[in-house]
Amino acid sequence: WHTLVYTFFTVPVAMAIAVVIAALLNAKLRARVWYRTAIFMPHITATVAIALVWAWMYEPSVGVINWGLSWFGIRGPAWVADPAWAMTSVILMSIWKGIGLKMVIYLAALQNIPAELYEAAEIDGASPVRRFVAITLPLLGPATFFVFIISLIDSFQVFEQFYVLTPRGGPANATTVMTYEIYESAFQRFDMSTASAQSVVLFAFLLVLTMVGRRITGKDDAA
Repeated sequence: WHTLVYTFFTVPVAMAIAVVIAALLNAKLRARVWYRTAIFMPHITATVAIALVWAWMYEPSVGVINWGLSWFGIRGPAWVADPAWAMTSVILMSIWKGIGLKMVIYLAALQNIPAELYEAAEIDGASPVRRFVAITLPLLGPATFFVFIISLIDSFQVFEQFYVLTPRGGPANATTVMTYEIYESAFQRFDMSTASAQSVVLFAFLLVLTMVGRRITGKDDAA
């Protein structure tokens, strides 16, 4: 259940933010290469290093997030130590880390859209928002499906951020996901038979997702 909650909030939000950023960075902006690099950097940075930085940011007394909230008179929560906020904390970090790869894929797809379509729409009086909704989003369909599949697979394999940010899948088992449960079964309870069964189920599920994605994207490539 925690894995599904994590996936439900992480995947679509990160995809939505990534496609908007890709559309903005596809325009002729000054220093856009630097912007692209800055947004992509979290993806190639070690997850453990990022999680340690975010753990400091989430620290209740000296963390930068609660410090920023205090400027608006808001008392920040304990974040990863609070069962009500622990999952949200990991989700926010994962969204930030995952935007870079999705942005690059969308950016590559945007550069394959003929400029003549936008020029014709602009001549017809379509606003930038209208052009984005009527031209960009439909033509990003194959890329969107590919990003959705790889994001879904990645969300079911998430482990490092939960291991570093939250204590033993806690607090109160609020962040115990499938991969962490497998880790607990194998290396904490030393119940290898249960861990093996859980791993096989997870592997089968990911295999199905991978084959579906490969089949559909393969058809798109062939076309």
